[in-house]
Amino acid sequence: LVTNATGRYSFTSLIPGDYQINATLPGYTGVENITIEANKTKSVNVSIDYLPVTVTGATIDQETMNNIGNISIAFAPDRSIENNTARFSSARSNESGYYSVLLRPGTYNVSVRQPVNVSGQLVTYIYSGHLVINVGEGMKTFDIMLAREE
Repeated sequence: LVTNATGRYSFTSLIPGDYQINATLPGYTGVENITIEANKTKSVNVSIDYLPVTVTGATIDQETMNNIGNISIAFAPDRSIENNTARFSSARSNESGYYSVLLRPGTYNVSVRQPVNVSGQLVTYIYSGHLVINVGEGMKTFDIMLAREE
């Protein structure tokens, strides 16, 4: 079923029972669970929200170009952007230095500051950068080039 130009929809002759209404639009989704009673008319508004985007990447030592594992990554909404729809999230790269996170569309400040034992020596890796997630992107790759703090 497709809504009309104003977003209205209707079903006729439904059998009483429980139903789930799924609303989709590229980059958006919404779900409403409803119960239909016999001989009753029911109005239901379905709210839609942004579909999250899967962001994957690697945490890489920018000097050696080797992946660095077990790095904690913060994805914080960029407060300088008016009406930013981003929400805080975090991820941790696996032993091989790869991570995956679901992010809501918006603009993020991405940061890392983490000490790591590298061949018996404590090295603090840092990163600070921006990431923009657009509505409907689906998947995005974002590698993080780690600097060694002096």
